Amino acid sequence: MMAGEMSWRLHLRAASIDSVPGEIIGVGFVATASTALTCAHVVGTMAECWVEPLDRSVAPQLCKVRANEQFMSSYDPATMRWDQSKGAFDIALLELRWQLPSAPLGPLEPPRSGTEIEVVGSTRRYRPLGRTEATRGEVSGALTTGLLGVLALGSHPPIEKGYSGTAAIDVYSGRVVGMAVQAEQDGPRAWIIPLVSIADYWTELADYLQRGMLGDPDFRRACDELRHGHFGDALRRFTEVAKSYPYEAEIHYYRVLAALGGQRPGGFQGTVIAQMEQLLVYALSLSPEIPHIQALLLLVQEDYYKLRGLETPSRRPLPDIGRTSAERAREILRYIAAPECITWQFLSERASGRQ
Repeated sequence: MMAGEMSWRLHLRAASIDSVPGEIIGVGFVATASTALTCAHVVGTMAECWVEPLDRSVAPQLCKVRANEQFMSSYDPATMRWDQSKGAFDIALLELRWQLPSAPLGPLEPPRSGTEIEVVGSTRRYRPLGRTEATRGEVSGALTTGLLGVLALGSHPPIEKGYSGTAAIDVYSGRVVGMAVQAEQDGPRAWIIPLVSIADYWTELADYLQRGMLGDPDFRRACDELRHGHFGDALRRFTEVAKSYPYEAEIHYYRVLAALGGQRPGGFQGTVIAQMEQLLVYALSLSPEIPHIQALLLLVQEDYYKLRGLETPSRRPLPDIGRTSAERAREILRYIAAPECITWQFLSERASGRQ
């Protein structure tokens, strides 16, 4: 479990007539300083419940419960069963009486297929001890009916009953991307409600979520630092932003531009060039069709390998870079001066509008 998570991850306890916290009924997490989230089926028809951070850093507090009426209309309190098609509405808001540290929320966009997530739950074998259990899964498939499927990962145990209401963390970025909601009976598959589906119900949440990398203020600031020649600051910021957007090809392109620091690739050591190539090849594995990333990779390889008389490492064939826009060509030329390279000459022609 990542550092700091224990303060915003919550145990939920039943409210009793003697005004003391009752038994543990499940888990949730703090989404904003004044509101926590869990699944509606965890709290059922309760009007109140107690919440306490897993690290018990503060005393439990009694919260009002607001369960999604669209879900509760299908919920049978006698059998604790519900219409499974209502899974995306299985949301309850917990109104905190005093503020708690909030979870690091990810972007509005749902995580892509293949994203590794971690969840922490209160399963039957650990709940009586007040302990939790962590496991990992992999997002499988596209967003359908407001839910995302998750498959158990490797040797990790499957997500099961007791994980409902917990935050699903993108292991790479360390940010919350959804909430665990359902699991197959004795099966490897589970489901999460991505943040975008939660925000459809609780519209206030959308104000706390980033809307893609291009709208991220840290990304825009890093671009400004790059344009003003503050390469070290830009590289550090781009690298940090990449944790939130690991599957955005452009962020890795900009990391390489910043890492070059206004110098031509031929002046760097081979180990550094290999790292730059690795980033660009990864970017192209995400979006193979982006021509300016192809052009930057070719320029890095040509300036370092060919001008030394070395053989370029074997790479998969790249499509024609002729679709590189004049704007993108000027962007690359702004940071790299390598006029001996054929790729650089092509970009210069493109930037001037002669191509």
